[in-house]
Amino acid sequence: MDEWQLWMNTDPDQVSDVSYADKLAAEHDWITQKYAPATRNLNHKKQYNTRVFFENCVEPNTVYVRFDDDIVYIHEDALATLVKSKLSSSAFVTFPIIWNNAISTWYLQMQGCVPREWGEVQPYCMDPIGWADGPFAEKMHNLLLDHVEAGTVSKLFLYHDVQLPLGQQFSVSCFASLSEEYHNHCTPPGYIEHTDDEAWHSIEMPTRLNRPTAIAGNALVSHYTFYPQRDHIQKTDILDRYRAAAEKLSPA
Repeated sequence: MDEWQLWMNTDPDQVSDVSYADKLAAEHDWITQKYAPATRNLNHKKQYNTRVFFENCVEPNTVYVRFDDDIVYIHEDALATLVKSKLSSSAFVTFPIIWNNAISTWYLQMQGCVPREWGEVQPYCMDPIGWADGPFAEKMHNLLLDHVEAGTVSKLFLYHDVQLPLGQQFSVSCFASLSEEYHNHCTPPGYIEHTDDEAWHSIEMPTRLNRPTAIAGNALVSHYTFYPQRDHIQKTDILDRYRAAAEKLSPA
């Protein structure tokens, strides 16, 4: 990894978040803070403003890996595996297995990694179980955390890359892309005109270019919660379990 960009898509009341980002950038010369270009009109729905930050993803011959701020676990081999998968593929973007992502969960259920008895998820990004059911998400997180604690996360891998159906919407909590895409398909480079960069990355451009997206089957990250799951998940000890797992990996 050459650079870690912190995209400062923050609200005025996120004082502690901004302070933490300031501290990281001050302590590490490979961490930079990026702000929305002043010339861009921002949306009142903050999640739609991420599209303007891709103007920071135009360094030639570079792979960029986006992580949303609610990715709570990254397998130790996930980043390298995801990048290698992207470089060896013609997919427009490549996703890891995103834990607590409905489409990823459908593939995991097909392979027997996630019990169907919990509820059968369909391959739709806003599936009512895989995207919106809080108790189901709690079971998913506890299953992964049990494997994290046992050192057996690789048992949850798909062991093959998956080409997704052309134009299938996919929740873009994490993905790898190439800088050349933002040069070749954006004017100016990196400027995504589409209101929603999720639709641009997973539906519009793959369909226009006839280049389906893909999942790297041996790269796994975990996404904390979608908003319909949030009230339930925040009443559990899930985040404490992730925190405890992280502390075991931190240097003394």
